[in-house]
Formats: sequence, C-alpha cells, structure tokens
Amino acid sequence: MAVVNANYEFIMVDVETNGRVSDGGVLQNTIFGQQLKNNALNIPPPALLPGSSRKLPYFFVGDDAFPMSQNLLKPYSQTGLTKENRIYNYRISRARRIVESVFGILATRFGVFQRAFPFDPTKIRKIVLACCYLHNFLRKSRSYLSPSFMFREDTKSGIIHPPSKEVFQLTELEKINKKKSLNIAKQARDEYNGFCNNEGAVPWQEKMVS
Repeated sequence: MAVVNANYEFIMVDVETNGRVSDGGVLQNTIFGQQLKNNALNIPPPALLPGSSRKLPYFFVGDDAFPMSQNLLKPYSQTGLTKENRIYNYRISRARRIVESVFGILATRFGVFQRAFPFDPTKIRKIVLACCYLHNFLRKSRSYLSPSFMFREDTKSGIIHPPSKEVFQLTELEKINKKKSLNIAKQARDEYNGFCNNEGAVPWQEKMVS
C-alpha cells in the first residue's frame, strides 16, 4: 500500500499485510489508514478552492476499492452518470493515473516485482522499501522517467494514450464490502463536482468525456 505525490514519488509505503486480506482492506490494516480514519494525519484544515468561494477539505484520491471519507475521495459509480459526474470522474482520474503510473514505473524498472519473491517476509519488506527509496532517488534523473511510462492526454482529440506495452501493469484492486459513506464525504464530493463543472472547469474537459 502506498501514497504518492504529483511528482511521481512515494511519500508513504506500507509492506507485509497478509495476502489473504482483500486489496481494498489493506488500507485498514496500515498505520496510515488508522490515522486517516482517526483524523490524526495533521491534514491542513479546509481551504478555499482556487478562484472559488467553496471551502472544502484537502483529500487523497483513491480507487473505487477504498471506502470514501472526508479526506479520501473517489469517483462516482459508473452506473447512471450525468455529464457533470463524468467530468468530475475525469478530473479525479487525472490524479489517479499518476498513481497507476508510479506503480507501473516501479514494477518496470525493478524486475523483482514481475515474479514471485523467493524470500521470507522480512527480506521481502526490505527489498520493497529499498526499491521505493531508489525510485524516489532515481526520479531526479531525466533518463529514469521516460514519457512512454506515463499516460498522455491529447486535449484536442479527447484521446488518452496509456503507457507503452513495455510498462508492467499491476492487477486491479479488489473491492471490499462497502459501508455507508459519511454524509460529509458525499457532500464534499458533490462540492468538488460543482467546482469542476463551474469555476474550476478546464476548456477541454467536455471533449474528454464525450
């Protein structure tokens, strides 16, 4: 389980949750997940969005496998989407694609992730963390992060180009049993939806969802 920033760097990595735990459930077994749930991460207080009067909380972007909370937002369900919801999902997906790219880059650059680990869990933890540290260090080199490793958008045609076939793709997360989302989280998502479709709109977004 990892958290990454917009610069394709790992800022939190947690290793060694039992493989029998669902992928989405891993978050609940990490110190990060527990602190997120208990509001103990020292996340800045809600702030005004750029060029807007909307005051909303800072948040992490998560896959649909994760339970939504005030500081962890995810896309709307794919069923019955309005145009406004599709635009919000597109805008959120731009951040999620960075996360997907980071994992793909890590797995491509360090071939150890492309096969089963023939080591005991203690050694595996050290190997995974070492690779993440090295990734962050090598990220400073231009030759390490090839453009072919990342998603690319053509805002004129509305086409999103995935990474090249040479980039190793990790499997999709498995959904956990969903609990009823907090009303405050739903309200925050709806407010961000409104922002993306009004004062926070970008010129090409309707073309990307049409």
